[in-house]
Amino acid sequence: MPTCHLCASTELRCISRQRGWIAYRCRGCGFQFGDCSESTAPAVAEYEQEYFDPFLDRDSQDEWRKFYTATLTRLAAVSPGRRILDAGSGTSMFAPVANEMGWQAWVVDGSAFPSSFCARNTGC
Repeated sequence: MPTCHLCASTELRCISRQRGWIAYRCRGCGFQFGDCSESTAPAVAEYEQEYFDPFLDRDSQDEWRKFYTATLTRLAAVSPGRRILDAGSGTSMFAPVANEMGWQAWVVDGSAFPSSFCARNTGC
């Protein structure tokens, strides 16, 4: 049995089980987190460039730049800071647009190609 990642409590309640993952809620502090057993976790495919090519084409369109700009403008109205993490970013141009608008943006993705693409081409 895992312990809470926030308060180290062992008083956990299972709230979901799916595809080898178990989601827990800490009874002490309310923090929710997932835990995966290596033996039951499915293999995760590593997506390569061919998978991301359509997204690169999509994000190069002006309408997506406008969409990202509008989204960030709305976020700026409610955000206490100007830092943003694009988790599962793929090759999205969201973070570069955010940086252009004065945000500090970072990207993270489980596949190697989009992470290296973004670092090489956008500085995120």
